[in-house]
Amino acid sequence: MDLKDPERFILHVCVVGFHHQRGCEVEFTFPPIGKSQDTKLPSEWRFLPFLALPDGAHNCEQDSSYFHLPALSTDNGSQSTVFGVSFFKQIDSKELKNKMDDVTRRTVQKSVCVLSYLPLYGYLKEKIQVATRVYFNEKDFARTEILEQLYRSLNMSVSPSLMEESLLFVGLSAIELLTTFRHRVLVLFKLLLLEKKFMFHGFPVGNLCTQLLSLVSLFPKMLQSGLAYAVPRESNVVTSENESSDVHEGITAGKHVQW
Repeated sequence: MDLKDPERFILHVCVVGFHHQRGCEVEFTFPPIGKSQDTKLPSEWRFLPFLALPDGAHNCEQDSSYFHLPALSTDNGSQSTVFGVSFFKQIDSKELKNKMDDVTRRTVQKSVCVLSYLPLYGYLKEKIQVATRVYFNEKDFARTEILEQLYRSLNMSVSPSLMEESLLFVGLSAIELLTTFRHRVLVLFKLLLLEKKFMFHGFPVGNLCTQLLSLVSLFPKMLQSGLAYAVPRESNVVTSENESSDVHEGITAGKHVQW
C-alpha cells in the first residue's frame, strides 16, 4: 500500500503515553506526520495527546475516547474534520520485558489512537481494542509492528460504503440514552437543534462519548455527513467528539464536554 495514497481514509495510527515529567505526549505515529520521522505534531493537532488519553484515565484499567481534530491545510479535499478514536489501557511496570529508564511509576498507561476521515467510531474502536490488547501482551512497547499492520488492514477494509451500513452505529444505543436521561432527551435534542451550548459531565469517558454520539445520531444523516464539516479548518481549534454545528470555540477534553 502506498502510504501517500490520497484515497486512504485512515490517516495515522498513534501511540500516546504519559510521561511523569512532560505529561501526555505522542510516542509513535505511523505513517509519520509530516516529512520527518519524529513525533512532533502540527499546531492544529497540539491537543491530540490530551484527547486520546484524557484526564482521569488512570482511574480505570481500560477505556476509550472519541474526539475531533481539524483537517490539516495540506490534506486533500474540502472536509474539515478528522475523526479520532482511541483505546487506552494500563499494565504493571514490573511485567514489562523492555522497561525504559523513564518508567518510574507502578503502572504504565498508553493509548492507541486512529485518525480517520470517516466517523466509524464503534467499528474502529473494536479493531483498535483488539490490536491494543495484542500490543500490550507483547510487554515491549518498542514492538510496533502490530500497529503498522493495523493501519494497513484498516485502510484495506475501511471505505465510504461502510457509511451506509449498520457499522456506522456500532456501539450506539438510543435505548440507553433514553434510560439515562428519560424525558430530558427531548430537552437536549432541542438545545442541540437550536445550536445552544451545554455541558456533559461523566465517567468513564467511553460511556460519555457514546451517549453524546447517540444523541447526535437522532438527527437524520448527521453522522454520515453532518460531522464532516464540524471543525473549521482555518480556525486551528480542537473540538470534542460531537460538535454538530459551526462552533468556533475550543472544547475541554476529558470528563467535561462543552457544546
